[in-house]
Amino acid sequence: MLFNCLFSLVALTSFAVHALTTPMEIKSALDSEGLRRECDKTSTELKDLLESKKIGLPVGDEGEAKIANFKTLCVPQEQTKSNSSMAAVFLEAQRELDTLKPQIMLVMRGPLNLGSIEKKIGELVPKVQTAVRSLKVAIGSFNGVEPRVVYGNPTGGPQLTHKELAKVINTFLSDISEVRDTVKKVSGYTITSALYDIRTDISDMKNALKNISPELAERIRT
Repeated sequence: MLFNCLFSLVALTSFAVHALTTPMEIKSALDSEGLRRECDKTSTELKDLLESKKIGLPVGDEGEAKIANFKTLCVPQEQTKSNSSMAAVFLEAQRELDTLKPQIMLVMRGPLNLGSIEKKIGELVPKVQTAVRSLKVAIGSFNGVEPRVVYGNPTGGPQLTHKELAKVINTFLSDISEVRDTVKKVSGYTITSALYDIRTDISDMKNALKNISPELAERIRT
């Protein structure tokens, strides 16, 4: 499978290299078929970037971010670090959004001409989409996981309640909605495509939450 072949390009740790020779470990880490399919798709999309990085060619800040996201989603060791709880993956996505959202708002306030706004927003919105896609795939990995993991407290304290975890999720969704509303009138295929993907991924995310915890999903804003 292409995903397994491309693991070698991002195997920056001995664990990842070892994972190549132990497919059962990979299968265990990627306990969701949806996650595996997403990793296959992403590895195909990033093939050129990964090969460039392997031979020492620069891939740019956006390329580095995409590779880092791929590692987090698809390299078992990185998954263990990031997917410790539902709140943890949402807070990680929130940190990314907290960096991107102010930049987007600043651009939209001007004083740039229309062409400059389209260019800047066309660079930033796809980064938001990448963060949302990464989050959606991470959420899929919680399907069938015990509630103590889903509701785990990232700070190590008592498990979160439905209400507390829903607050974390709703904060992220509210910020995403604000970004979408802010840039929805900016033209450009890249922007339109990214906004469409964001909307689709958010819908998929909410459906996944219904399967993981109906009680939690009831508290998520529609």
